[in-house]
Amino acid sequence: MALVGTQPNLFDLQDRKNSISYTPAGIGGVPRLTFESGGASRVFTDASITVTETPAGALVSVLVEVFPDVRTKTLNLFVPIVNLPEDATEFPVETVAVLATKRTPLGGTRLYRGQAQTYETLKLKGTARLVDF
Repeated sequence: MALVGTQPNLFDLQDRKNSISYTPAGIGGVPRLTFESGGASRVFTDASITVTETPAGALVSVLVEVFPDVRTKTLNLFVPIVNLPEDATEFPVETVAVLATKRTPLGGTRLYRGQAQTYETLKLKGTARLVDF
């Protein structure tokens, strides 16, 4: 039988250029994700966050950029399962996020050939915490 420890409810993650803070149930029980990149900060809550359970952990997705008739960019964060050690409120974590850019040209995808989506992988390190909201 597997031991199940206390689960964290806040993930603070970063790489050299980006910072992500995610809580599946923050203030008022509402999920919240903050994405900081290139000096800009975006906050996503509730319905703008999609969570999909996968064998690799929860996949948390948000639409971070829309340029009509040009492209969209989606942030896809893998949130690992973390069982906090007894009497601990935080634990170091490593994970990845993928920024997926999709071409959306005026007139539809039939107007160009080749790959419609490109991917940038973010290797993230940070802390999983158990906090009171």
